[in-house]
Parts: sequence; C-alpha cells; structure tokens
Amino acid sequence: MKYQENDGIRQYQTDDFYNYLSQTRHKRNARQELLCVAVTVADIYLNEIWDFVYGQAQAIDGVGVYSFARLDPLFSASLQTLLSFSLTDGHRVIILRRCVKILLHELGHLFGLKHCIYYICLMNGANNEIEMDRQPLYLCPVCLRKLYSTLQFNVRDVIAGMTLSPSVSENLYNRTLYTLRSSENKLCGICKQLNSESLRSSLIQDDLTQYHNFFRYEIESVEKLELRMAIVGTMKAGKSTILNAIMGYDLLPSRNTAMTTLPTEILFSQDTQQPQLILKSELINMINIIARQLQLKSNESNLQIRLRNEEDLIKMVHNMSANEPMTLTTTTNESSKIVGSLKYINDVVRISIMLNIENSIDSTWIPRLKVPLPHSFSIPQGEFIIIDTPGPNDNNLSSHLRQIVISELQKATLILVALEFIGSDSNDEAKLQEDIETIREYRNTDGPSHLYALVNKIDQRIEGKHNSVEQTKAAVAMKYKIPLTHVHEISAMNAILSYTFRQEYKELEKNSHVTYEILRRETKSYKMFMQQALGQTWEQATEYIDVNFLPNIADKLWKKSNYDSFLQNALGIVSQQVMPICLTMALQKCNYYIEKCYEKISIRKSCLDIGEKSLLETISRLEKDQQQLDSSRKETEKHLHQQILIVIERVNSLFNEASSGSEQYVVEIIDDKSTRHCRSHWKKLLHGKDILYFNTKVH
Repeated sequence: MKYQENDGIRQYQTDDFYNYLSQTRHKRNARQELLCVAVTVADIYLNEIWDFVYGQAQAIDGVGVYSFARLDPLFSASLQTLLSFSLTDGHRVIILRRCVKILLHELGHLFGLKHCIYYICLMNGANNEIEMDRQPLYLCPVCLRKLYSTLQFNVRDVIAGMTLSPSVSENLYNRTLYTLRSSENKLCGICKQLNSESLRSSLIQDDLTQYHNFFRYEIESVEKLELRMAIVGTMKAGKSTILNAIMGYDLLPSRNTAMTTLPTEILFSQDTQQPQLILKSELINMINIIARQLQLKSNESNLQIRLRNEEDLIKMVHNMSANEPMTLTTTTNESSKIVGSLKYINDVVRISIMLNIENSIDSTWIPRLKVPLPHSFSIPQGEFIIIDTPGPNDNNLSSHLRQIVISELQKATLILVALEFIGSDSNDEAKLQEDIETIREYRNTDGPSHLYALVNKIDQRIEGKHNSVEQTKAAVAMKYKIPLTHVHEISAMNAILSYTFRQEYKELEKNSHVTYEILRRETKSYKMFMQQALGQTWEQATEYIDVNFLPNIADKLWKKSNYDSFLQNALGIVSQQVMPICLTMALQKCNYYIEKCYEKISIRKSCLDIGEKSLLETISRLEKDQQQLDSSRKETEKHLHQQILIVIERVNSLFNEASSGSEQYVVEIIDDKSTRHCRSHWKKLLHGKDILYFNTKVH
C-alpha cells in the first residue's frame, strides 16, 4: 500500500483501501452487500494536497474508509506523555462519539448525501477536532429529506422504533441528573462566594440568582421527566381551538375578542379517563379578592369606556355586583363547569388589569387541565404538557402577567407557533417574532428542532387567490426560521367540530335510532358542524342526505382538517420521545445558563482585576507619600531640635547677662551712702524674698 511520512507518522493513501474493497467484493456475499466500509487505526490521507482525512467514501462503488487515528485527543502528544498518561472515561467518551460520527458521516456520503451547508448537521464538513465535536449525531431536516427521497423509508416508524432499553434509559437518566445536580451545586457555591461583602455586586448577583433558579427548574423537569410545549400566536390565530382539537374536548373558552389572559397547562395523562381542572388554593383566594373589588365597580360612569365596550366583560361586572361571585374549587370534573371556571378566571384577571386593580398572581399558580391521551399519543415515559399562552399583541396584559408568559416560554422545551392562514397585522407578527427570538436565546440558535408551526384556518383558502400549500409552508419556514418538515397546515375548526360531532353521534347511537330531530335536540355541535360541512344551505341539504351518512361526512371533514398528519408526524413522535428530548433540551439549556454565568463572573472578575490593579497602584503611591512624609518629619524634627537648642542657649545667655547686670546695679544702690536707706534696711526688706539671688555680699 502506498504511504508517506508526515511529522514522523506513517500515513496510508485511501485509494489502496478502495481498490482492495472493490477487488475482494466477490469473496464476500456481493448480492446481499449494499455498502462496505473499512476501519483502520492507521492515519490516512487522500493525496499530496490533503495531508490527512478522517474518512473518505466513494458512493459510486459503495465503499469507504475511516480512521481511528486522529480521533484520540492525545494523538499529537509525545511518546513520553502517552506512556505516562492513563486513559480516562472522559477521553473514552470523546473517542467513541467521534468514531460514531465519522462512521455515520461516511455512510451518509455512501447514500448520496453531500456536505451540509444549511444547519448544524451530521453531514457538516470537518477539518479539525473542534469542527468534528460541533457536529451532532443526527441529520438536519434538509438532509433527512434527501435521505428519505433516496431510501423511501417511513420516518415516523424509524424514529418510533428508536427506543432505548430500560437499563440504558435509566443509566442516561441517572447520569444526566447527576451532571445537572453537580453543576448546580458548583453554581450555588459560586453564588455564595460572590455574595460575600468584599465581592458583592447587586446586578451580577441578581442575574446569577435568576440563572440558578432556571437551572433548578430544569433539574426538577428532569426529575419528573416533564416535557413542556408552549403554544404561541397572535390573537385570533385560534390557539384555544387548536388545543381543543388536540385534546378532543372543547374545554378552553374562546370568543371573537381576546380570551386567554393567564397561561393554562394541559397535562396529557395515561391515568386519566375524564378531563379535570386543577386550581391552586392561592389562585382561588386571589380571584375571590379581585372579584370582591369588582363588585364595587359596576356603578362607575366610565366603566364601558375602560372596558373598551366589550359586552362580555361589562355584563360580567354587572352580574357580579348583583350576585355572589362564582365558587371555584381546587378540582373540577364536569366539562361545562371546566369551561365556565376558566372563562371566569381569565375574565376576572383581564377586567382587573383594565380597571387598574392590583393582583399579585404568581407564575406557579396557573390553572392545569388534566386530560386523557389523544388516540395518536403514546408516552412510554414521563409527562407531556402543552401550555396555552395569551397573544403577544394583547394590549390588556400587565407587565407582571407578561413576565409570567415569558417565564413559561423560557421553561418550555418545545414551541408550537400558531399562525393564521390569511396572515396577521405586521405589528402583531413582529411581536410574535420577538417572543420567538426570546425563546431562541435560551437554546442552540443554530438548531431550530424545538420549533413547530401550525398554519390554521386553511378552510378559508381559495384556489387561485391564495398561495399553494408548498408556497405557504416555504414562506413560514423562511420567515420564522423553522424547518420545513415542522410546518403543518390545519383547520382546527374542522377538526374539533368533526371530532365532537362523531363522539356525540356515537353516544346517541348507543341508546336509540338517530334522527335529525334527535341531533338538533340532544347535541351541541350539530348546527355548527352542519354549517361547516355543508355550507349555508345545510338545512335544505338535510332533505336529501340520509342521517346515517353524517358520520362519513364528519370523517371527510376530519381528513380535510389535516389534523391526522400533524398529530402523527409531530406530536405523535414527540410524545414517544419524551425522555430523550427532555434530557437533551435540559442539558442544552443548562449549558446556556452556565455560559451566561461564566460571562457574568468573567465581567465581575475583570472589574475586580481592574479594581485590584488600581488599588495596588494607589497603595504604592500612598506608601511612597508616607515615606516622604516620614523623611520630611525626621528632617523637620532635627532642624527644630537644633533651633530649640540655639534659642535655649541664647535665652540663657541673655538671662545671665541681665542677671549679672541687675545684681551689680542693686549692689551699687545698696552701697550708695547717699540713699536714704541703709544696708540694714534693704536686708530687712529683702529677707525671705526670691526676687533676686544675692551672693554673700548681701549678707
């Protein structure tokens, strides 16, 4: 085999591997062999231009080769280092992951896939270890579509069949939880250190506390294996109708004006047979407090203006003043009472905002609906929750409630974007895009696999006037940066009406022969279903259509809603992959939080470094000033001492001179015979006095 030396390492040319695999194909089972890949621990190269390659494939011949050599993080280390270094579990994980990536990457080439330039993808080219480690272990939507067009396999069945064994699942779960808890403990320790008096910074501390709380929440989600999907969309996009169709129950209230004020959780449970509304006692108490304040507002003169002439809200305030507020309970089971309770709660909160009545609703108090699993759902492990949220263009949301909505979006693992087929106001769409960008910030922005889009109300499409299905999907995918395979067109109204009518029809069929009269009298969905299915002339159509044919019409309307495709190809797959999605997204988000904490700590460290340097310079200057002051003080003290000695000497000299002169003068006076006082008189006068010291002459 042809080889060359590169920095003392022997490398073998890939062409010889290809020739060997092609020439020996007849020795293997050529009829059953689709592809053949050689694996080597020797370093390989393509030609003199490419001094090395990780792997190479020839799709035409169906052969490829890849090398383990450069996958070892210690490949470039010296022999002495290799002999003294013991391989750790971390190195083994890195090597294994790189091996799997290279093998799958080369197999992708053998199936006709070229290097991907669209997303972060398994088929991205890699010229070094950094680029290789950045590659994921999965294909992006574009490459998956290419592979599907080549092999024509059932993507849903393949993904559904990719289930982990219980032991592997438990091991992954435990290791993920251990990693997150260890990281959280370290983050908590850092927060405590930075909270000390000498290092405290209120802004950075608040940010770190917020990220620590997010981190804590992700750990709790993993502990419960809770997969959350939030639905976002402008008002009138039909979010509540979409969710009602997913649940198969008309539980979320809706109207022509904005309805949803508080986010609502919908938990799909395998253990539930009938829908149940769960309210926290704190929320019930807060709603009762607000309701008592609203009872006093019915007589305000400008009530209609403040409530923007919304009849439902005005009527509710007047009813509350005349009657007792609705009694809410922590659990509600009857469907009609669930709808009434949710409508009451959302309207009370909305009115309180419009009338400037303070409320302190906590983000942990939001209502929760517990519903049975839809027929297309299967959740082997964990919990699947969808959160209904108010529209970002709802101007009646307070900043406090808006923050609760943002918090729910940040917690969500997956996001479902609800859009109107006919489009929305540009300002409303801009606000929706802001929400989506807020969500992207907490995830890997290059990997949009957490985003799904539903284009609702496709029953309004007029051929020749509106865009085709393909044009609409492509426009949505480009505008909101969502994979094309994650964009679905639906008619939520068709879906919920057809589903509800079929259920009511089946119940009637159990007890009696179904007639049009019985349908009018006993069902709630009959009129709306007939209008949606048969148009404006539905009443005349009943004269020609046998009542027993209505279930078939309902089936046709359900198929036209395109809900089956969305439920099976989106939510159905997601519901079966709760555990891996939950673990993966939790790790991604926590990694983001760690990076943000590192940025904040780095900023704080740089400030401290700058402060330390400045402080040291100031101390140095002060020390020099102190030395100069000490030197000046010593010189001054020395000079002052000398001056004091001179002054003392001078004073003593003057005093001695004065004393000597005074003594002589006094003696002369005393000895003067002409004075009227004699010596004895002066002696008597000065006896015992200390005015002057006289020598023996005085005596």
